[in-house]
Amino acid sequence: MSNPQQIQGAFEAAIKDFLDNLTDKDHYDFSKIRSVDDVYDETDRIQTLQGSKGTLRNLNRIKPYLHRISEYSSVIETFVQVKPDFLSLLWISSTYIKSFDKLLDMTARLADALPQFKVYEELFQKNARITHVLCLFYKDILDFYAINLNFFKAKGWKIFFESLWPSEVTVADISEAFAARSLALKEYENNRNFREQQEFDSMKASLAPRLYDIDLEQILESRSRNTWKWILDESMVQEWSSLDKDRAPILWLSGIPGAGKTHLAASIIENRMESKRNAVFVFMKYQDGETIRRIDVYHSFIFQLLFDHESLRPALQAAYKNNYRQLSSSVAFVLSLLRNMFECVKTMHIVIDGLDEINQAERYVLLRDLVDLCDTCSNVKLLLCSRKDSDISRLLRKKAKILVVDRQNTPDIECYVYNMTNEWIGTVNIDPLSSVEFEVWTLVKPIATKSEGMFLYARLVMVGLMGQPDLYNFRREAHDLPNGLEEAYGRIIDRIKNTLSMSERFTAEAVLKWIACSKVLLRKEELQQAIMIQQNDKKFDPDRKIFQDIVQLCGPIVEMQGIFINFVHFTVKE
Repeated sequence: MSNPQQIQGAFEAAIKDFLDNLTDKDHYDFSKIRSVDDVYDETDRIQTLQGSKGTLRNLNRIKPYLHRISEYSSVIETFVQVKPDFLSLLWISSTYIKSFDKLLDMTARLADALPQFKVYEELFQKNARITHVLCLFYKDILDFYAINLNFFKAKGWKIFFESLWPSEVTVADISEAFAARSLALKEYENNRNFREQQEFDSMKASLAPRLYDIDLEQILESRSRNTWKWILDESMVQEWSSLDKDRAPILWLSGIPGAGKTHLAASIIENRMESKRNAVFVFMKYQDGETIRRIDVYHSFIFQLLFDHESLRPALQAAYKNNYRQLSSSVAFVLSLLRNMFECVKTMHIVIDGLDEINQAERYVLLRDLVDLCDTCSNVKLLLCSRKDSDISRLLRKKAKILVVDRQNTPDIECYVYNMTNEWIGTVNIDPLSSVEFEVWTLVKPIATKSEGMFLYARLVMVGLMGQPDLYNFRREAHDLPNGLEEAYGRIIDRIKNTLSMSERFTAEAVLKWIACSKVLLRKEELQQAIMIQQNDKKFDPDRKIFQDIVQLCGPIVEMQGIFINFVHFTVKE
């Protein structure tokens, strides 16, 4: 959107250039004629004077030009709202046009080249950027006047008039000049966009907001086929997703650990983005528990919003330039900036997953801020995914609609078990449609019911079953399914202790200890080097590098998350 002050400045700059280009600007008095009627009076006076000297010329040829200028004056007065002094120059300079045939011809041709401004009046109303084009017309007209005035003010102009004045200027010449102006404007726009992007990138590098797009993609890619679709058909989710500001401003997806809340949140975010709706989101993890701060979340929201709404970037640029210390450290300042930005867009959807996995004191004030944001900004909607912890319940029980996930996800878990079993059967030596295959399908059927809404339980059990070497052990494992998540973890730890060799067990235990005690996520290479270091060794021995796949060694409780190795769920550490 055009800034009125910038437009005024552009017109003022055009006037300054015009006056600076005059060879003797003190010679001219630009205060007498301020309208087209004054110009017609002056042309009548000139023709009367020419008639008395026998040098009469047809000044009616410039009437189309004056008509175009009159339309132009009306348009910029209405839509650009420039100062009256700007308009007077359009008429003042016109009165200095003398009765010379070639100059009259040139003015008449210029009238043909100028558009009928009244015809495009509706365009000016709907497109604020067109005011920049109006300013270009203004500058071109003043340039035309300055050339004429300087030429006729010069001494001896009569002698050199025929040789200096262009013999033929066509509409093509004017069109070429206009094309050059258009190219200059395009180059200006490109340069401005480049500078603004550089400034934005500089602010992003300085404030270093954490973005969660990669987390989102990894979660979406890990979804099992044909699962999670039910959440989008859920009535409470549809109300929350609507643009109706009064329907379900706060929705809480509550559930037991491992119920798939993160995948549900990712599916909802994906739907918001595919629908081109405003959405910002955060995936919190237990590793962030002691390090994540409210201001980090708000910085993330601001930059996520500005990626899609470039028109709001000047607000951040002003804060960065004038209040950098507050922008980088003051929660209240950043929250106020965020609130102002949210109020400039349509319905804004905020999604926070894993709120229960961070420090209790920090999550309490974060949740309090967000609930207050929903109360004060009618266009903000909030979706939270977490366990039903007491501090979260106290803040949300009277504010939010609650959807208990683990009561409705059994069909998804059945689908997940089916997909994993089908893939596993295709990799082992089992004849299709044989009695063995039929027995396998029978044995895995109870897993969904046994999981009691825990996707994580189903995953751990299925990985354990698929690791069995034969039908005998598969059958024995399936007939004795663990009771709950804790017992499932216990069996995996027992397998590490009882079935691995001493060196493998030592390595697996070291891996689990490092992951559990590390304050930051570890890369696989970093973890391998840490295990190579022995307590009493004085030298680093590179031959101690582990051959085995440490992820496979620790079974299903450890996995690769991008470039990092980590527990499959925060409950493993607990």
